[in-house]
Amino acid sequence: MVSYICKSCGFTTSEQNVKYCQTCGSPLVAQDGETCPKCNGPIAAGAKFCSMCGTQVGKDSPPVTVKSQQQPQANVTSTSREVTGPILKLMPIAHYLDNAVRLVGAIQLRRDGLRFNALNGERIVCHVDDVEQISQGHKTDIINVQMKNGKMYSFQVAGGKKWFEAFSSILRK
Repeated sequence: MVSYICKSCGFTTSEQNVKYCQTCGSPLVAQDGETCPKCNGPIAAGAKFCSMCGTQVGKDSPPVTVKSQQQPQANVTSTSREVTGPILKLMPIAHYLDNAVRLVGAIQLRRDGLRFNALNGERIVCHVDDVEQISQGHKTDIINVQMKNGKMYSFQVAGGKKWFEAFSSILRK
């Protein structure tokens, strides 16, 4: 049996056919650290083929040309403070909304703020000390976070009203 690990948060699992971390949404790799050159899926030690896409791997495998799928980059500048407290709420699929960009990732509500980890590697951090105010969008699944530096972040998350209430209670402390 193969174990997989998230290099971002350290989450480990033995669940088969997984690609992304259930905790933070980052790509998982096999415990020994090998990944498929084509799909970035985890590769078990001694495997000759990727279990996710079927690409031949190992020392006898032919070179693979990977086409870069350039995702639009959001103009995201998060605060300098990291949000590291215990996770209070987690949603593995959420969206960061910007005028031109919509990023998919995982969102975490922690005791010291909100953290969004996009699948393309971008991260948005909203530390409670840097948040000016939060509000709900015109749809109840939208949460708007206004930072003290003037930057506004909008997130779409299932159960947005409960997320809004939970984040509001953290800000009041």
